[in-house]
Amino acid sequence: MHEDYRRKNSPEFKYFMKRILGAVSPKQTDFKRKSVRMTISNIFTPSDEAFALLFLYNDYDSWINTTKGTRLRKKFTDGKSGNKEGWSNEGQDLYEYLVSELEERREEQQSKELEMEILKMYQKQNGNRKQQDKEENKEGKTRKRKRTLVEILGEDDEDYKFFMEYNKNEQE
Repeated sequence: MHEDYRRKNSPEFKYFMKRILGAVSPKQTDFKRKSVRMTISNIFTPSDEAFALLFLYNDYDSWINTTKGTRLRKKFTDGKSGNKEGWSNEGQDLYEYLVSELEERREEQQSKELEMEILKMYQKQNGNRKQQDKEENKEGKTRKRKRTLVEILGEDDEDYKFFMEYNKNEQE
């Protein structure tokens, strides 16, 4: 693990938090909503974070070389030819190391300060968005809401009638 990981607020770390870690169990972690109320350690377990790091490390060379027209094998998994054996022993050992290292780093003061800095950043971004929404509503502008099928087509539309009849038959 890089010595600066969880110790410095770099653009790479922010990207990792939002795009990679935020995609780990999104329904369970609900990162997008919780990121304005909770620190990273209160949203993700060390196991979640270790998996995201391992996933990135495992696939990185494969992704980079795909853009160059070649496809390399992943470091710790091999999905070629239907081989579904899961993670190699080396990958599992690295995962266990990452979990242990992350548990230690999360206790460091630098890491706690970094998490608070990121929380404040998300709160500020969210506050700016909420303020912009309020201003737009005052001006009579509202965000476009999703319309229902009947609002789009109308009750007398043949496609709407067909759709409703089809769904009725499917439910029976």
